[in-house]
Amino acid sequence: MPSAATHRIVNFTATAAYLASRPKEQQKGIAHPLVGAAATTVLASLPDAIEPAIHPHHRQFFHSIAFVGMVGFGIYKAYHWQTETPAQKWARMALIVCGSAYLLHLAADFTTARSLPLLGK
Repeated sequence: MPSAATHRIVNFTATAAYLASRPKEQQKGIAHPLVGAAATTVLASLPDAIEPAIHPHHRQFFHSIAFVGMVGFGIYKAYHWQTETPAQKWARMALIVCGSAYLLHLAADFTTARSLPLLGK
């Protein structure tokens, strides 16, 4: 099971690399690489706050392949949201950053021997 520190390192590295690699013309409306990376780092343990890692079989629905699909779809919809107000722009960015942090956590968990359940209980 990856430690909280491992999740933070994975989230920071993956987010910073992704945001920094975006072409300049595609960077409008996304977080600065270091800001986005810091945000996903802070949120790296969100899935374990929802389903605490108190025993080896803690991974249930919110650590499942099904939930990965739901979060991924939510990020997709937020990414394509045509915002009109500053509050909507902030909400869009928050949804993308929180969702990305969640998916990066689950991606790290997926690589372990226990992996992720399809649905959980």
